[in-house]
Amino acid sequence: MLQDLHHSKMHISLPTANWSKLDLRGCNLSYANLKFANLAGADLRYSNLEGANLSNADLCGADLSNSNLTSADLGSANCKDTKFDNVKGLSLKFAQKWNLKTEDSQPKTTMRTKSMGVVKAQDNGEHPFWSTWKTRGRPIVLGHRGGSKKFQENTIAAIRDAHKRGLDGVEVDVMLTKDKRVVLFHDEDIERLCGIKNQSIIDMTWEEISKLRIMKKIDVTGNGNFVEFESEQPISLLDEVLNEFKGTGLLFDLELKIVKKPSWKLRHTGRETAKIVRQTGTINQIVATSFDFFMLASLEKEFGGIHSGFAYDDDMALKSLGYSNTWYERFPDLDHKDKIQPHNNKSFLHWIFESNVIGKIIDSTCVCVEHTLLDDDTVEKFHKKGMAVGVYTIFPEDMRHVHVESPLTEEQSVNLLAKLFEKKVEWIESDDADKATKIMEALKQKKNAQEIMKILKS
Repeated sequence: MLQDLHHSKMHISLPTANWSKLDLRGCNLSYANLKFANLAGADLRYSNLEGANLSNADLCGADLSNSNLTSADLGSANCKDTKFDNVKGLSLKFAQKWNLKTEDSQPKTTMRTKSMGVVKAQDNGEHPFWSTWKTRGRPIVLGHRGGSKKFQENTIAAIRDAHKRGLDGVEVDVMLTKDKRVVLFHDEDIERLCGIKNQSIIDMTWEEISKLRIMKKIDVTGNGNFVEFESEQPISLLDEVLNEFKGTGLLFDLELKIVKKPSWKLRHTGRETAKIVRQTGTINQIVATSFDFFMLASLEKEFGGIHSGFAYDDDMALKSLGYSNTWYERFPDLDHKDKIQPHNNKSFLHWIFESNVIGKIIDSTCVCVEHTLLDDDTVEKFHKKGMAVGVYTIFPEDMRHVHVESPLTEEQSVNLLAKLFEKKVEWIESDDADKATKIMEALKQKKNAQEIMKILKS
């Protein structure tokens, strides 16, 4: 059987295999389930371990030099004295868990650990969200809810349109169906998009949902701003979307949607999303974010290699963060000499956000935040932690969740983007991603605000 592994095209599932000290050089173990396998002392040089689940495997003393680890899950593997020389695709998330060293505020793929010595991941193993300033010279721009004005939100048609127009990527909303399928959909209630009253998508099976259609004419903002599109569109499964765009370079922020009436079983949105990312081999194209702690914890438990982060809204309810007077005292490294004022909700929220309390619990490597919560040094603080920063929503269409007296003018939005560019955020999300990209490209060319305004008006 081991001889067959050199040429096997099958996805092997031997989660408790005992291959200690075996010669497995050059084996094809892509997408293999070796979750609890004993590979201590095994020779895995030049092996293809792309997408393999090694999350709890014993790799003590194993030699993985020159192997392909793209999208592999090494989350809680025992890597004492493991050799990773010249590996391809070593997850930056895995590197960070093993005490990533950085030369400056931007994460690097060089690390030192107590047992592993120095490991250098190849450039092609660095996650695009972390390397964007090196590769693009500007933040990534993601189209909000699929990034299309031609097709309905969160549809595969919208994502195809975004890709065709050359966008860097898209933000999409994902929800869990009654039978544990992950679909792209924004609202818990389907009335606004499908025209059916008193029906929740989380209470429907995929068989039922697959028969629905997003209407031609929908209220895009939720306050009566109707737009008519070319045709009805089906609701998409996350796995079909990621399979279609695997390897295209299109990037995704998968937002695990919080619901109005929290349900303990919905934490599995994270687990099922993580399974799909592993199965499709798209870990290097995605980050996952959510306002729901338990969904992110479930995602991290299932696939620790995924880059994920908590999302913050400037008016999110403090009770959803587990507010109490003493819970933060469990983190002695946090500076809370200045007493938190319970009545000052925004001040307290800002403290939670910048101290990264939630991120430490769920092992976040990024954060997604409403731009109104940023101070002058917020981005710098997260970069010093080795974390990527995403900011939303620029040029928003749906104003229901934007709590300002009046929307930003175009000139104010240009100034905001200039500030985000200067602070070197990793990504922004926008309802007008084409305009936001044009502005970021102009800033890259050192254009000032007046020059950019002329470009937008031309």
